[in-house]
Amino acid sequence: MQLTLELTAEEVGYLKELQADFAHQKAHDQAEYPNVYVLVDFQAVAVDPDYETGGVLHFSDPSTDNYAMTLADLPDYFDSCHPQGIAAFLDAHSDFNWESESDVELLVEEFPDIDTFHNALRQVDVQTFLTRQSAESHLAANRHHYHDQAFIDRRKVWRDPGMKSLLLMLYGATLPQDKNAAQPQALLRSVSVPSDSTLLNLRTGDFVDVLAGHLYQVTAVRRDPDGFAVAWQRVHRKTLMPIHRDSCKPSLKPQELAYYRCLNTRSGEDGTMVYQIQRDYPPITPEML
Repeated sequence: MQLTLELTAEEVGYLKELQADFAHQKAHDQAEYPNVYVLVDFQAVAVDPDYETGGVLHFSDPSTDNYAMTLADLPDYFDSCHPQGIAAFLDAHSDFNWESESDVELLVEEFPDIDTFHNALRQVDVQTFLTRQSAESHLAANRHHYHDQAFIDRRKVWRDPGMKSLLLMLYGATLPQDKNAAQPQALLRSVSVPSDSTLLNLRTGDFVDVLAGHLYQVTAVRRDPDGFAVAWQRVHRKTLMPIHRDSCKPSLKPQELAYYRCLNTRSGEDGTMVYQIQRDYPPITPEML
C-alpha cells in the first residue's frame, strides 16, 4: 500500500535530519534498532535514610523562611535567627561539632520550628528527542534550567513495535532533493583529519568530556601507518569509576575525528588531560538518506 502525504519544506527538513541521524547511528554505533534520545535531569527528592541510600541531611524553618539548608548553612542560620539560643546551647555543650549529624540533631531538638529531612539526587526523564543533534542543542541552550550532571541518553525502541515500525518508515521515506543546493563534499568515509587536530594528542588515561553528553576515559590509543584510533569507556563524573552498564567500549575511527571539535583542555592533578569536546555533525547528503 502506498501512502501519500503533503509536507511543508520545514517538515521535509525534519525528516532529512531524522534520516541523517539514523545513517549516523548505523555508521558509528552499529545500531540494530532505531534509537531516540532522552534528556535525563537530576532532581532532589526526599528519601528515608533507613531504606534508601544517597540521602543528605537538610533542614527547613518555615517561620524564618529558610528552606533546604545543609549542615554547612546552619552556623550562619543560627547566628542570624537564633543568636541567644545558639550561644546558650554552645555554652552548655563545649564539645559540640557542627559537622556531626548526631550533634546537630541534638541541637535541632531544642528548636521545634526546624524540620529535618534527607534529600537525594534522582534521575528524571525530562524530554524525548528524535535526533541527537536536537537533544544536544536543546540541552546546550537551556543548560541553566537543568542540573550540571544532566545528560542525553540513547534509548532503543524495540520494546514498542509500533514506534519501531513508524521510525523505520520515516527512515525509509523517499524525500525530494533540492537540485539547486550545492552538494557537500564531506561524507564520513572520505573526511580527512587535520594534522594539527588537538585530539590527536589523546593518551591512555586522559578524559574526554562531551558537551551535553557523558564523561569518558581513554582506555587505548593506537597510532600506526593506517591511522589513529581511540577507545574509551564512560566513567562517573564524581568518582571517575567506570560505569559498567556500558558493555561496549566505543572506538573513534580516524575519519570521525573531524566531527569532534575540542573546545578547551585542562590538566588534572595526576597529570592527565581533560578534553572538552563538541560533536559537529556532517551536512546531509543524498548518499546519507
